[in-house]
Amino acid sequence: MKARIDECDNGETRGYRFLRVAIRRKNEIVKKIRLLGNCSNKSSYDYYQYEVDDIFNAIKKELKIAKGRFGAAKPTPHYINRKPLKKRSYEFGPI
Repeated sequence: MKARIDECDNGETRGYRFLRVAIRRKNEIVKKIRLLGNCSNKSSYDYYQYEVDDIFNAIKKELKIAKGRFGAAKPTPHYINRKPLKKRSYEFGPI
């Protein structure tokens, strides 16, 4: 019997698998970036500007390569609003 193209070997869909794996990896990367930011503490570390620039240029380069590997993704459906919600301020006037 031929397996459905949307399912992986363990029965989860490819979309769900992408979310599960990608979100975990994104969270790990964000954590590592925050840890890298801890190296900015001048009382604990000594560094030159060219070293900082080299680190962030390497990160930018790898991000550009990784994003390029995704190629053309499916367009976001119109019913999914991916913009962050703005905080609404409710002003109550006289009743």
